[in-house]
Order: sequence, then C-alpha cells, then structure tokens
Amino acid sequence: MGTASVANQQAVSRALLRRRSGWYFRYRIPTAMRSILRRTEIRLYLGTVQQAAARERVSLALAHVVARKRLSKRMHEVSEHARADMYVVQFKDRRRS
Repeated sequence: MGTASVANQQAVSRALLRRRSGWYFRYRIPTAMRSILRRTEIRLYLGTVQQAAARERVSLALAHVVARKRLSKRMHEVSEHARADMYVVQFKDRRRS
C-alpha cells in the first residue's frame, strides 16, 4: 500500500462522521475562511447508513473540496496580480499628470 493511499484513507476517516440517521461528510473550514463563510465546518448527509458506501461518497466529496481549494487559491493569486497591475497603471497615470 503506497503512502498516497494511506494518506487518502486517513483523510477519508477524518471526514466521516457517524450519526444515528447515517453517515455525514465533515470538513473543517480553514481559520482564515471562517469569518467569510461564518461557519467552522461543513456537514453533508451522505444518504447512506452503510459505511462502505459512505467511504466512496466521502472520497468523491474530498476530491471536490480539493479542486475547489485549488481554484480558490488560483483565483486569489490572479486577483493579487490584477491588483498589483492596477497599482502600477495608477502610478503611471499619476506620473503623467
């Protein structure tokens, strides 16, 4: 068993939450995002009481979260570059006046 699959299994185990009604996906929101989202975690019902089915669904949910985190990070980087470019343009405009 490779290191990546062990890490994935650990992530799946941390994201699974058992309640009477069935299995839930649980994702802790990073501290920096909590004030924006006004939440500390996301919980989604996985629609099953079977652990095997829940594990499969959590794997899909984690892949979705990772993709969104990458997209968010990229959008943040792009917006920082855009702000820097805008500052340069404003600075050049002031020098021309």
